[in-house]
Amino acid sequence: MSSNSITISPQAYFSTHNALDGQHGHENAVFIYLKELEGSRHACISVYPFYDIQTLKRLLIKRLKLGSNVTVTDIRMVFKGTELPNYRNIGTFLNIIDESRKELLKIYWCFRASSDNIGIRNLNVNNVQGMNNVISDVLLGFKSKIAPKLTIEGTGGTYFLYNKRRRICAIFKPIDEEAFAPCNPRGYHGKLHQRGFRPGVLSGEGASREVAAYILDASYGNFCQVPPTTLVEVRHPSLHNKEYYQMYDYGATDESIKWKTGSLQSFIETREICGNFDPNMFSISDVHRIGIFDLCVLNLDRNDGNILVRNLKMGSTLDESHKTPMGGFTRYSLIPIDHGLILPDVLDVTELDLVWFGWPQTKIPFSPAELQHIKILDPDRDALKLKRKLLIRNECLRTMRVATRLVKMGAQNNLTLHQIASLAIRENLDDPSPLELVISSAIEQAYLIFDSTRLVSTNRLKFSCDLIQPTNSRSYLSKKINQSVFILDQSSENFSKNEFTDSDSDSDALPSSVFFDYHGSNKKSSFSNNSIDDENNTYITNNGTCIASEWTNKSMGTFRHRRPFRGDNTTWSLHDQHGKPVQLAWDDIQFEYFFFQTLERLLSEKLIAINVQ
Repeated sequence: MSSNSITISPQAYFSTHNALDGQHGHENAVFIYLKELEGSRHACISVYPFYDIQTLKRLLIKRLKLGSNVTVTDIRMVFKGTELPNYRNIGTFLNIIDESRKELLKIYWCFRASSDNIGIRNLNVNNVQGMNNVISDVLLGFKSKIAPKLTIEGTGGTYFLYNKRRRICAIFKPIDEEAFAPCNPRGYHGKLHQRGFRPGVLSGEGASREVAAYILDASYGNFCQVPPTTLVEVRHPSLHNKEYYQMYDYGATDESIKWKTGSLQSFIETREICGNFDPNMFSISDVHRIGIFDLCVLNLDRNDGNILVRNLKMGSTLDESHKTPMGGFTRYSLIPIDHGLILPDVLDVTELDLVWFGWPQTKIPFSPAELQHIKILDPDRDALKLKRKLLIRNECLRTMRVATRLVKMGAQNNLTLHQIASLAIRENLDDPSPLELVISSAIEQAYLIFDSTRLVSTNRLKFSCDLIQPTNSRSYLSKKINQSVFILDQSSENFSKNEFTDSDSDSDALPSSVFFDYHGSNKKSSFSNNSIDDENNTYITNNGTCIASEWTNKSMGTFRHRRPFRGDNTTWSLHDQHGKPVQLAWDDIQFEYFFFQTLERLLSEKLIAINVQ
């Protein structure tokens, strides 16, 4: 066939006749491997040579379940560097003939971008089912010129993202727009990683905690029903880009619109929050699962505005899990959101931070299903998982490891959610909680035990722990810990800042400059170790930097200054009688082992005392 001396390839159009021809056998079928550009959604589809590209795109949408918002015009298909138009058939473009029919042909696909200054891409920190479809819907909304919208509430940049039908499909929270971050749109400007509204979580750390909440919940079958959340990068002129603006007469340029990293959470269709309801209308099970989660991650911001209330589906079967404290059945389910203030390094949670603390459901014992869930919690494994996927400080992960142990041991001792929470919260803002006192005591005792096993003692607490004989055996020390063999000798030698005693050899005293020159706070604490009667031996916990023993050993020949963190009090440090931070070897496996063994023993004693009462 020709037209004006130009050769045109023969066309094969989709028709009933062609379709019937395709039914003669599978020998006419061709397998095409469709691979996503800059993505992980791939598919292998069997087609016939007379299929056009438009049909292939429809098969791709159906196979990958890209959503009803995606149409064939939203997808690009590229073969050997050439975009394939919708109206041409596969046989023409791929030159499929008999001898090449058995080969697996590869075509790349992607969503069509309308502008270089808008976009969204997944950082793939966690494989979240369904989030790729949400990201696709957001991208289509961007291409339809539907801009993100800043929410009315909140202290940071929180944006509604829409699909092409102008329906909210996701919530985006950029890292650099959090409270006291550089690009905060509400006037709370600052630098990344500075103190925020609450001590324990720094500016710029909220997004990773939003994702951490979903990762932890998904590890146990979405027990708490945290909405799917992942980390993404978004670029759009409607985001707050003021820090990057180049001040020309015409305003911002394309170069001033940067990719912003933040958390993306699937939007939950609901119009109510728990603050609009009587708490007695909620099920015991829903309150318990949210309470268990909040205690395990030490949530500092569980208010009545971040628990969504959703109606149960019509025809839902009501069982024991839907019972309310009044004996009836609930018509609602609770969904927790806003987890930017979990995993703090300061345990100053109060009753006001946990809206459910005074609800009647918390005083009802756990059900067998809830006890089984608590039993299988593995805080050490969860901490390793978060450390592999996200940038979360070790002391914040340690908070979760301690808090989860409290929940597990409390449930084993038949304590209610209210009783367990009472150990973790402060009755007064200035007084430490029972859990903080236990942690402080465990740190002191672990420090003394660990110091007694070292060749050169660096004891700066003015008392010692007598372990009968020096040894590095874990089994021996663990036995001593369990037997509570601690002799705190106040009359022992004072360890000045210029002297260190060698408890296991006759080595000479070493100058303190060999180790560290600390410049700690002189602030004193209102609490001290219960095992010591001397009022002078008081210790505070603040954000002093804790350095591992391995660092000291490597730095013997070099004098180094480490800038101390002059922030708020932290739970994971120890100070001497002069208010200077004591070196703690948190990175040492043996020290960490001593700490958690001592912590579990002290917690067990505390819980037994509560049961006796």
